[in-house]
This record gives sequence, structure tokens and C-alpha cells, in this order.
Amino acid sequence: MVLGAWLRRSAETGPAAPEATEHDAALAGAASLTSP
Repeated sequence: MVLGAWLRRSAETGPAAPEATEHDAALAGAASLTSP
């Protein structure tokens, strides 16, 4: 699951740069739209 991986990475790396966070959020949103 993309969101789970993103949350895991966020927990490991700490706060990300805002642009990276927005980009990952957009990817997670797109994945949620395309997943069943």
C-alpha cells in the first residue's frame, strides 16, 4: 500500500520538506483513486 509505505518512510526519515510531502500526498491520492 502506497500510503503505508509513505507513513513508514516519514516515521523513519522524520519531517520531510514541504514540497516532498505535497508530492507524496499527490501520489497517494492518485493511487487511492486508481486502486479498487
